[in-house]
Amino acid sequence: MPYAALTLREKETAHQAVCLFMHTAHDLGVGFK
Repeated sequence: MPYAALTLREKETAHQAVCLFMHTAHDLGVGFK
C-alpha cells in the first residue's frame, strides 16, 4: 500500500515507531541519525 494511502492515524503510528527505533538505536550507540 502506498504510504500516501494510509490513514492519518496509521501515518502517526508509523512515524512514532520510526522515531522510537531511531532513538533506541542512538541510545545503544548504533549511530543512526
